[in-house]
Amino acid sequence: MNVDRAQPHEKLIAALDEYGADLTLFEVADVDTLWRGGYRSVRGLQTATRQGLTAAGLPPGIVDHILALQAVQLF
Repeated sequence: MNVDRAQPHEKLIAALDEYGADLTLFEVADVDTLWRGGYRSVRGLQTATRQGLTAAGLPPGIVDHILALQAVQLF
């Protein structure tokens, strides 16, 4: 499969935006790390755990931000 590297990143950035993330906190490396860790959709972000996000290699500030978003989401 030949997938343009930018396309998955754009989809993940759109998912982060839809989820309510402050996109100014995210570096390109953070988006890469999320994608490689399997966090590729809003649903993936909603079910993420501290353990999983940390194991994926995300910095503590990004992990905390995603978990804070989970706390304010109405499921």
